[in-house]
Amino acid sequence: MKMQDWIKKLEGDLSRINEVNDKAVRIAALDTNAKVVKRVFNDGNIPTKRQYTSESYKKKRAKRGFQTAFVNLTFEGTLQKDFANSITKIGQAKYAAGVKNRANVGKVDGANDRYNNPFSLTSEEKANFVDIHKKEMIAWLSR
Repeated sequence: MKMQDWIKKLEGDLSRINEVNDKAVRIAALDTNAKVVKRVFNDGNIPTKRQYTSESYKKKRAKRGFQTAFVNLTFEGTLQKDFANSITKIGQAKYAAGVKNRANVGKVDGANDRYNNPFSLTSEEKANFVDIHKKEMIAWLSR
């Protein structure tokens, strides 16, 4: 094989690896974000697990049929829906989670201040991301 042919082959291989890596990162990001949404919004498992202290707010939640035993950052569901659907590509194999609706930015900032960054990945979620990424890379490259 000539040097030029070898270089072309390597460039093709590298391009395929970059494409596969981007797909694997996206899948891992979506899966991990779903786990964050479940932890924060459904389970109320946030770094400083707290109980609602405002009796009027507890009554308001109870009246709507929501649990009042612990903070789970769910009331109307707009923040949860926005965060759950927020995975955005920001570069080659780079994705970010957050909120797109401006009305929810203040809610996230307030939750981060009040509850010690509940949207930050836990060590288990980081490990999940790595595991999913690895499995997806192997699956895609084995095709």
